Order: sequence, then C-alpha cells, then structure tokens
Amino acid sequence: MSDEVPALVLPTEILAYIFTICLPPPPDPHPFRRFNVVNTPSAFRPSEAPLLVAGVCRRWRNVALSTPHLWVCGCLDFHNKRDAEGVVSSWLSRSLPYPLSFTLKDHVGLPQVLKETIPHCERWTAVEILISHRDPFAFNEVRGRLLCLTKLSLYLDSSDTFDSFAEAPLLQQVHITGGINLDTVSILLPWHQLTTLTCELFDDVECLEILRQCAALVDCSLISYDATRSGETILSHPPILLRRLRSLKLEGEGNLDVIRLLELPSLRVLRLEVNNDVEILARFMDRPHFQLESLCLSMVEPQQLLLCLPFLTSLVTLEVRTYEEFLTEELLLRLTHDPAVLPNLRTLDIDVGLQYPHGPAINSLREMILSRCLGSGSGAARNVCLETFRLVFRADDEEEEDGDPHGLMALTAELGPILEPRMVDFKISAGSDRWV
Repeated sequence: MSDEVPALVLPTEILAYIFTICLPPPPDPHPFRRFNVVNTPSAFRPSEAPLLVAGVCRRWRNVALSTPHLWVCGCLDFHNKRDAEGVVSSWLSRSLPYPLSFTLKDHVGLPQVLKETIPHCERWTAVEILISHRDPFAFNEVRGRLLCLTKLSLYLDSSDTFDSFAEAPLLQQVHITGGINLDTVSILLPWHQLTTLTCELFDDVECLEILRQCAALVDCSLISYDATRSGETILSHPPILLRRLRSLKLEGEGNLDVIRLLELPSLRVLRLEVNNDVEILARFMDRPHFQLESLCLSMVEPQQLLLCLPFLTSLVTLEVRTYEEFLTEELLLRLTHDPAVLPNLRTLDIDVGLQYPHGPAINSLREMILSRCLGSGSGAARNVCLETFRLVFRADDEEEEDGDPHGLMALTAELGPILEPRMVDFKISAGSDRWV
C-alpha cells in the first residue's frame, strides 16, 4: 500500500477544480440591487482561497498559481500604498487570459491600482467602482476599449462630463449612485442597450431623464429617489414608453408620481412603497393590458390594498411588508368570499407589525386559508389554489397582551399537518428577519 497522501497524487485538473470550489461564497446581493456586480470578489487574504490553498505545499502552490480561474475576481481594497504594490500586478498576471471582475474602492493606493489595471481594461467584464473620486477623467484611457464589459456599478459625484464607459458594446447591467454634485446630463453611458438598471440617490426628474434613453430595459430599480420636483412638474414631461420592461422597483420617501409618466405594457413584477399614494397606484393599475403577476407592497394599509384588488386579477404572487395592523375583518372576508378577488393567487407572503390578531380575526384567517388552499369551507369556489402561504408577525412583547399569540400558534398547529403535505410552503410565525 502506498504511503502517499491521496490529496498529493490527485491529477492536476481535479486538484484545480477542487480549489475553485473552495473560493469564498458569493456575497448576498446588496438590498438595493437585483444582481451582484462582482459575484465572488476575493480579498486575497491568507486565510481564504486562493492564497490559503497556495500556502499548503509546493505542488498546491504551483497548481493554484497556474489556474487562472482562481484569480479572475478580486476586491482591490488596500489600506496603504505598500499593500497594493505587487499584489495587483501578480493578480493580473495569474488571471491571464481570462475576463476580470473586480471591485475598486477609494484608498491611498488607488492611483497605483488604476495604473496597473487600466492596461488590462479589454478584459474587464464586471466592475464595481465604489470611490468618492471627483476626477471623471481618471478612466479616460479605457474609452473605446471595454470590449468585454457586461456589468458596471458606479458612484459619481461630479458635474463634469463622464464618458469613459460610453462605448461598451456588451454592457447590459448598470447600478449608478449619484452624488450631490452630479449632473445626469453629464453621464454618457450606452443607455439604449441596457437591460438592467438601478438608479440610487437621484431625484424623480433625473430618473425620468435617464429612463427616457433606456428603451431596452427589462429590469429597473429606482432607490431612495427624491420627489421634491414631483406633481405638476412631473406631468409637464412627455410619457415614457418602455415596451420590454418586466420588473420595476420603486423605493423612496417621495411619492409615486414618477409612474404617472411610465407606459409599461410588459410589466409583470412590481415592488414599491405605497405611503399615501394609493390613488396614483390604482390609476396606474387601471390601464389597459395591465397584467401584473407579482406585487410586493411596503407601508401599505388594508384599505389601500382593497382599493387595488379589482385591478389584480392576473396576480400570482402577493407580498406585503408593513407595520400596520393589516389583517382586518373586511380584507379577510374579501379574500375568502369574493371570487373576483385575486382569482389566480398562488403565493401569499405577509410580514406585519403591531399586534397579534384577536379570536374573531383568527377564525376569519382560518377560513380564508382553508378556502384558498383547499377550496373547503364557505369561501368562493376557485380554479386556482394557494400553494405558498407565509404569515410573520412582528409584535413587540408589550403588545402581546393586546392580541392572541397563543391562538395564532394553535391555528398553526391545527392547519400545519393538513396543509404542509399539499403545499409548497406553509408558515405562520412570530418575529422576522425578512423585512424588506
């Protein structure tokens, strides 16, 4: 029997594959994003692959250094210039000839990092530039050379023209954050070819100016947008037709005036904060050919949802995130007995605050669940049954005495054994870490 350690006699190809699956896992997407710009950025720490496996023995080091896939993603975040020296050049040479993905943050070693990475810009495929850099000309040398770039995240804070990324034939996904000095007119990107766009910290008029150039958009998020110029100012602009847009997310403390100008015939997924703009939302939903399939509402009151229900006949998934006392008797009765209310609903996911329901509300909740999930009870006959039901309460401890948490748990104990074998997911619980 050989005394050799099996890991030391593995074929090089298998060993290299094992090393690649030892890389750090992808981070969770930023809550404001629909995608990670850089999926698995390595910080090149000795305690993590690829440096970790490269330090085991000479053979492992040789295999690691000769496996470019281990080095294609990096986080170029250095605390001092000395740390940056040598690391970037080694990373670039080890990753040859494969496309590069990296995050670039503001630090004292930034000029050196730019000096070494820009000559390789033809290999850039996903780039996240998280810097408070006020010089828009730092990336001038990459103009016209970004042949592989598909994903880009930028923070910009300058009124000067920024056109370094204006020519990128494969660029489709962009996350852009605006600083206080940014002028949207000065941002030159290939807007016409983008399919995924997130705009963060822009006002609503600036968002509209950008969207007007994005005819190919499929997925759009407007985050923390300011609506100080809304109302009649918004309505003075011509409508914007986005024929391909299927998913829209609006998150901000402003109102929903921005959707008044959007014509979205292909919209299927909508996520937004309602605040006090339910009438605007209802008018938006009342347009011809409105066929929404998934809706997530934050900060919505039950009466506001009731106003929207007539326009949601095609809805398959409904998510609600609110601190309001949401499960009112009127809402539960409509969901149970009105056959025209959400006739195609398959997923109902509710995360609510304030108090637990009282006995009568628990009984109404029970009837609604049985009617929607099993078609039993006195509820309306339906062709589509609920496949997923999640209800999470976030009541404070001092508020428990105002409701009936024990009754709610008893309901779970009663319905769980009946519904769990027949449904994709059934859950009623207290406390939540899924707040949106």
